[in-house]
Amino acid sequence: MKERRPLQAQITVKREDCPVENAITGSGSMYSIKRVNAGEKTSKHLVEFEKYENGTANRLRKESGKVTKISENRLWVDCRSCSSCRLISKSESIIFSAKPLSVHHISYRLLMPSEKSLDELVETLIDANMDVTVTKKQDYKVPEQLTKRQMEIILSAYNRGYFDVNRKITLTRLSEEFGIRPSSLEDILRRGLKKVVEYYISAEF
Repeated sequence: MKERRPLQAQITVKREDCPVENAITGSGSMYSIKRVNAGEKTSKHLVEFEKYENGTANRLRKESGKVTKISENRLWVDCRSCSSCRLISKSESIIFSAKPLSVHHISYRLLMPSEKSLDELVETLIDANMDVTVTKKQDYKVPEQLTKRQMEIILSAYNRGYFDVNRKITLTRLSEEFGIRPSSLEDILRRGLKKVVEYYISAEF
């Protein structure tokens, strides 16, 4: 049995149902998607154009969803999630980043609770008729001063929806599950998240 320990992984997935890619492809526009904030129902895309055309935003609104122009050549597009973003967001993973590599290929950098959970995610994507390649994986390097307790609480809070915009669990309810006072849980979260953010900003993977 594989030991259950956090794992960093980078996977490349081929899917053909990205609304943003499909709306722009064939238009002749030279572009690249710089970042994707993947979600179960909707995902946000930062799109940069070599030469922005006025009709592009209207075409994206019609084909995909909400579009906001944030600079002369960049659009923020909020639309329904593609199949891979939807399935990965429903899994146990934490998505560090998602970046398209080509029209149909996207690379995800993930934090998984265990190697078994990574295997299960890959199997789920393959069962959904997607091509999947694990390009890199390694044990998650927990920041030196992040305790096991902090890690446990942060992962639980994330998976239970505490950090969602529409919070799915309250601090009080979460503290009850851990058997500690809300103020104690809040302190553990604040101290732990500070370390995680510092590590994430400086980490290279």
